Amino acid sequence: MLNKVKSVFSGAAGDSFLLMFVRIVTLSLGIITTRILSGYFSLHDYGTYSAILLLTNSISSITILGMMDGLNYFFCREKDPLQRNARVSTIFSLQLVIGVVVSILVLLCAVPISAYFSNADVKRLLVFAALLPIAQNSISLLQILFISVGKARHIAVRNFIVSVLKLAAILVACYVIHDIACVLICQVITDVLQIIYFYIVLKRNGYLIELFHFDKTSVKEVLTYCIPMAMSTIIRSLYRDCDKYIISYYTDSVNLAVYTNASKQLPFDLIMSSFCTVLLPYLTKYIAQKKHHETVALYRSFLELSFVSTSILATGALCSAPELMRFLYSEKYLQSSYGISVFMLYIVVDIFVVFTITLLLSASGKTFQIMTVSVSALLLNVFLDIVLFKQFSEIGPALATLITTLLQGLLLLQLSAKCLGTRVIYFFDKGYYALFIFESIGFMVFARLARQVFIHLELHYFFVLGLTVCLYCLPMVALNYKRIKKAVKHINSQKLI
Repeated sequence: MLNKVKSVFSGAAGDSFLLMFVRIVTLSLGIITTRILSGYFSLHDYGTYSAILLLTNSISSITILGMMDGLNYFFCREKDPLQRNARVSTIFSLQLVIGVVVSILVLLCAVPISAYFSNADVKRLLVFAALLPIAQNSISLLQILFISVGKARHIAVRNFIVSVLKLAAILVACYVIHDIACVLICQVITDVLQIIYFYIVLKRNGYLIELFHFDKTSVKEVLTYCIPMAMSTIIRSLYRDCDKYIISYYTDSVNLAVYTNASKQLPFDLIMSSFCTVLLPYLTKYIAQKKHHETVALYRSFLELSFVSTSILATGALCSAPELMRFLYSEKYLQSSYGISVFMLYIVVDIFVVFTITLLLSASGKTFQIMTVSVSALLLNVFLDIVLFKQFSEIGPALATLITTLLQGLLLLQLSAKCLGTRVIYFFDKGYYALFIFESIGFMVFARLARQVFIHLELHYFFVLGLTVCLYCLPMVALNYKRIKKAVKHINSQKLI
């Protein structure tokens, strides 16, 4: 029995499940944090907080300028310790200068930014949108160094500790100080403490970061490598957030609060994202060796496992979406005319994101194709956001994201098949997928009918949610267990050497 357990949690699948466990813990604490903030603060205050975080994420993604990739590249390539430390210091110095300059520009533009969000409180808190990107980018770079020097386990422990500290800070902000600004202050303090911790540990291990003694001659080389790498990060960030910018422009902070939570990505893709990280080197090796049959077989198992696991979790959530939204964000988020519709549309989006994975194109080195598709998807999404908002109000941007995701997925599947000289149809077992969809529809109808009975019996919404989700998910897992196990076993059988 022990040997069987070891076999399941070894190899590629074992690494994936370890990553998944770490992510489950941090995501769970993040969900609790969001629930406390959403439930305690008013829609206006939470909308203001959402606007600051929206700006922070966008500024951070733009100003990082591909330097995470650059740090990994130059650190691993350079053998001489002095030269390596000089390159590392150069990257950190550039990041600090760029961050400070952009932060000053943000503060100078406080009035138009506040006007864009139609919220005077954004101006009061804009200093956090200026400071947090600098701190977060520094932490991202320091994490890369930690992984490169063999301290990856420290990252997992740190993520857990930081999540607990942020949760404690939010409890203080909500129930002691009663101010959304306190949440942002605590976040800045937590980030600064992380930076100090990283710096001390790295210094003890002989890795110095000297911000004022960097190698000026390597600035051009660093930027030449990093800036092209920045495109994918910027595009990904803008694609994820453009709908919220449209909502901010056309409506107010209350609507932004509702839309931010309704569109928040939920962890239905836990298995898919964990396996993505681990499978890239395997697919890269097979493609380099022109083992196209093995590549198609491995990718087919990955797609099936990802689609089935994501669909079961996401469709289970759809069966009791109003109760889930109430559980995650509080009842007031159900009172808007569109909140639950946007919430359900984004759950459907989460299912089809499976087909937008660029694993095969990345492994084949088709970075230009990935960038072209990403830019096209971003432009189409922005266009549809505006057009559909004018047609369907707040539901419009969610519809735009769904349409764009479907089109992007179809195109990426076609390009992935083309790079292997095969057809998209060979990535799927048509009969199994048809049967799975038929089973899913049947149990979804059954679970939705059962939900109405539970509501009629006046059960507490938490029990309605739990029972409805179980009535869908348990039989679906039981019926598809053998296929899931087969896909995991096939992935686990892969060897890099």
